[in-house]
Amino acid sequence: MNPCSPSSRLHIGVGLVVVLLATACGAPRTASSDQGSEAPTPSLNDSSFATPTAWWPARDWRKEPRAVFESHILTQQSLPSSELSTEARQELGTALRDDPDAEIQMRAALLLAASRTDTADALLLGALEARDEIPSRHADAALVVAAARLGASSLPGIDEALLSLATGASPHPDLEIQTECARAALAHGKREATLPLLAIARLGTPLGIERDGSWHTPELTTWSRTRAAETLAEFAGIPCPYRGDASIAAREQACLALEAALP
Repeated sequence: MNPCSPSSRLHIGVGLVVVLLATACGAPRTASSDQGSEAPTPSLNDSSFATPTAWWPARDWRKEPRAVFESHILTQQSLPSSELSTEARQELGTALRDDPDAEIQMRAALLLAASRTDTADALLLGALEARDEIPSRHADAALVVAAARLGASSLPGIDEALLSLATGASPHPDLEIQTECARAALAHGKREATLPLLAIARLGTPLGIERDGSWHTPELTTWSRTRAAETLAEFAGIPCPYRGDASIAAREQACLALEAALP
């Protein structure tokens, strides 16, 4: 994969966004002290983006330059949670579910997440619970962000909803989304979420076949396996022993160490 391609840049950006959102989650995490130090300084006086009540995203949120959009998101994150207008919720919810452009879906997810209200979170959860098949690689980015936000949501029943998206009879069909839902469920105290996280970390190993069966192809799973292992290490309170590109034997040993360290 070309690391300079638009799809690659989008997926790399997702990782950075998830780190930002996950700092609000309950799983243990150490935030980087210099994270975002080079981000543009947002203006708290940008009346086109946020007002004290019923804020509306910038009218050109779909087309504004990425740096400007990022500044708007950082601005909103620095303000108290704010209810979106009904019109804004409808527009963003439709974009998240139906827009063919993955970046527009991502922007809609970020704007809903920045609201930090139950009504916005319900739209994020609804998009996840649709359990739609993802049409192409990297097109899952917006819903990974949605799951990350819901790890800090106060929406009633969110813990059970996230757990059902991570494991059980009908988990989300996309592995990256399933992984982030498991992380978010664990942040809400659902220890059962360690089981799918362990299975994801074991993918591609004989240990995984023995314990979990051939439930998923191991190709193109480095992000999910690493994310699952890092989540387990954070929950156990230990340095992460797992490297996604390590040998199969080393990954097996790391998975056993993680399992043994779980409280």
